[in-house]
Amino acid sequence: MDNSRILVKLNRIRLSTNWERTNSIMNFKTIPTIFSLLMGFAIVMFSCESSEDQPIIEQVTIGNISLPVGFEIEEVHKPGENDQGSWVSITKDDQGRLYASSQYGNIYRVTLSQSNGDELLVEPLDFNIGMAQGLLWHDDNLYALVNSNNNNDLMMRSGFYKVTDSDGDGELDDVKLLRSFVGNGEHGPHNIELSPDGKSLYLVLGNHTDIPEDLNSTIPKVWGEDNLLPVIKDPSGHANSRTAPGGWVVKTDFEG
Repeated sequence: MDNSRILVKLNRIRLSTNWERTNSIMNFKTIPTIFSLLMGFAIVMFSCESSEDQPIIEQVTIGNISLPVGFEIEEVHKPGENDQGSWVSITKDDQGRLYASSQYGNIYRVTLSQSNGDELLVEPLDFNIGMAQGLLWHDDNLYALVNSNNNNDLMMRSGFYKVTDSDGDGELDDVKLLRSFVGNGEHGPHNIELSPDGKSLYLVLGNHTDIPEDLNSTIPKVWGEDNLLPVIKDPSGHANSRTAPGGWVVKTDFEG
């Protein structure tokens, strides 16, 4: 339903309500006048809304990247050419610095170039934290959803981590595992999102991540395959052992 129909419908409802309240004193000659005024108001409101800026549909291509018209893109850093791996997640702190994680390595802090001509500064966090498919900066803390195999140079396991500045010197220096997860790979732990009210977090995990037994569920834990016909599994064997409910999303507080 478009906006004009919504406005007209709302005004008609309001007219009906007013008629019910004043039917003892209103005569039928007043109804066309009121309805005309309300319709005029709806038309004015609709015409005002139609003058708002429309979405940018036209695109341009710069360096094989498509952008809306009016935007520009500039290449400032290539992690792969600087032995920093493949960056798979990114977030921004309150000072405008970026934190990006290598898929199989460290988390890097990126200080963007300033107007005074300072060069881009990329530096790894100097403690064991990395392989984060999801990163989120909130309330002076860095949250990381790590997706790792059992054998890695950082000696980390898949889980939900909180990185803090323990001594207040402005530098992150402490890592705390809030909750561990069993699972990794392309279908492992993936992303973190702040809730709309800013009071909790949502974690997104793939179907190769086991659901911990102690987690509560908003739906009954009675999921099953429930197939009427025999299942045709992947001949190559991919994910044949993974069953319902598949990937999942969990809501948590800031301490896991």
